Amino acid sequence: MKATKASKAPKSLKASKAPKSSKSSSSDTAAPSAAPLDCDVTTFGELQNVTAGADPAQNVTLALCSGTIVFTKQIMLRDKQLAFTCPNGGCVLDADSESRIFNFQGDVNVISFDGITFKNGKVSSVSPQ
Repeated sequence: MKATKASKAPKSLKASKAPKSSKSSSSDTAAPSAAPLDCDVTTFGELQNVTAGADPAQNVTLALCSGTIVFTKQIMLRDKQLAFTCPNGGCVLDADSESRIFNFQGDVNVISFDGITFKNGKVSSVSPQ
């Protein structure tokens, strides 16, 4: 078993686009609108970029937006500390029967998933334990 450093507080990593929020900062008296989306990632490309850019020394929380993210290929996670959440419900990761969804590699991966459905992943072989 490998010893690891004490964990720092989880960090939320945003995708490189403006957040999808309906909040307005101009006035507190504005008519209420739909609740803001409490999420960071809506597409496969965003998910791939955010996971690739995650610093292995940081605990990173990724909030997926409701809906289905269709994978065009597997995402390799090497030595990452990631927490995937679905704050608004209804999150599906779908590999469309073309590939794995994630490929975990390296010595230290601390990955968690909360409220996410995995669908149509494909495995061609399994590594021995």
